[in-house]
Amino acid sequence: MQKKKLVLRVVLLCACFATLATALTVLAADPVIEQADTLYSNRVRQPGSIDKGIALLDGYLVTHVNSYDALWRQARFYWFKGDRSPEKKKLPHYEDGKAYAELAVLANPNGVEGHYWLGSLTGAVGTEKGILNSLFMVAGMKEQIEIVLKLDPNYHDAYNVYAQLLWKLPGRPLSIGDKKKAQEYAKKATELSPDTIGHWLLLGEIAISNKDYAIARTAFNKVLALPDNEEDLVKSKEQKAKATTLLKEIQNK
Repeated sequence: MQKKKLVLRVVLLCACFATLATALTVLAADPVIEQADTLYSNRVRQPGSIDKGIALLDGYLVTHVNSYDALWRQARFYWFKGDRSPEKKKLPHYEDGKAYAELAVLANPNGVEGHYWLGSLTGAVGTEKGILNSLFMVAGMKEQIEIVLKLDPNYHDAYNVYAQLLWKLPGRPLSIGDKKKAQEYAKKATELSPDTIGHWLLLGEIAISNKDYAIARTAFNKVLALPDNEEDLVKSKEQKAKATTLLKEIQNK
């Protein structure tokens, strides 16, 4: 009986320490990082939030040079800035973001976000330079996304990026392009995050390239049925408009 009581006390004590550790983690949350996250979540609703976030983290990184949390968030800010810039101004922002992602990976080799943004931004840089001019970058991007999926097999955005990579690249012997496999990865992204509009749109687009029109119609109808992303209503409306157009294009196929 005494032994059972002792075991119970040890279990309760461990639980208390775990709760305390969690509480201390919450209390130790960095206000600058929290502010950066708030600015990113308001990136569309409040114009200027991206530039404010970049300036905020620039200042923070002066005294926190190896802050993984700041570095990968800065990479994300620059990715978004590049994504919403005019065509001829995208590349410098993507390149800046890629540089921060590289530093994030150095700061924390086991950090999922750093590898994810490095892979994504490598792909964005390659796209802007032209696929055929950037085939040498494919191995690096593929490696980063595979690291993400090894660290976190349920990281749905990584499946989306991998699907785009396989869909857009030429097939062998030039590169690793594989539209069938791309559709499998896109489908996996929708399974892991069924409420993400972009995953369904990508699945539909890839399905069209595979002449899998039934899947494409299902995916596009799902895009139209899902609620808009409140953080980025502009993107949601663009995605739904594209789904509507593509549905019309395949209506007799």
